[in-house]
Amino acid sequence: MRLQILALIVLSVACANPYPTLRTVSGSATFTGTISGQTFSPQDAIFYSATATTTADNPNIAMLMEVLLTSNPNACSDANNQVAHPDASSLRLVAIAGPNAATTGTFAVSATNSAACGMFEATDANCVVTNAVTPGVPGTITLTTNSTTQLEGSFSFAMQGSSGVTGTFQAGVCNALQPDVAQRMSNIGGGCEFSVTTGAYAGTCMH
Repeated sequence: MRLQILALIVLSVACANPYPTLRTVSGSATFTGTISGQTFSPQDAIFYSATATTTADNPNIAMLMEVLLTSNPNACSDANNQVAHPDASSLRLVAIAGPNAATTGTFAVSATNSAACGMFEATDANCVVTNAVTPGVPGTITLTTNSTTQLEGSFSFAMQGSSGVTGTFQAGVCNALQPDVAQRMSNIGGGCEFSVTTGAYAGTCMH
């Protein structure tokens, strides 16, 4: 049985893909709060939608949504060219749902088998990720508008070093993000989660 999967992504960096017609795609986002004492001013938002069949790793997942807000503009072009920026930051959001789920709605961050998760990352002057933080409980990611070219929604959750953060996003579609979506779908397992890691980006650092 085929499962409908929706992937929503807003990235500052991703695997390369030759989609020159999409390099001017852009979006917008808002953010209120601080993370580990750091402020965040998102400048762009992009997403990608995909479908996949059920597997042993995700037998009950019918929808996957990933969104990432970036502190630099031209996020789709950066993803297409595997480009990272020094002293930059990004916030990636993911929501998953079971079979027959709607393509809009609210998804909760929970301690186990979470339907929503995310990751904030900040880089230093050499594009090395020096700060990585995941959202805590309670938290939600809400998708309000979904089409083939536009995704809109909001988020609200606790973060390390903050009493809570909130924000909104209006994202444009970017096919250059397809490899990242496919990889995340194959590794999603029974719940939504991120592994906190730091280190250098494998692509080009735009000094």
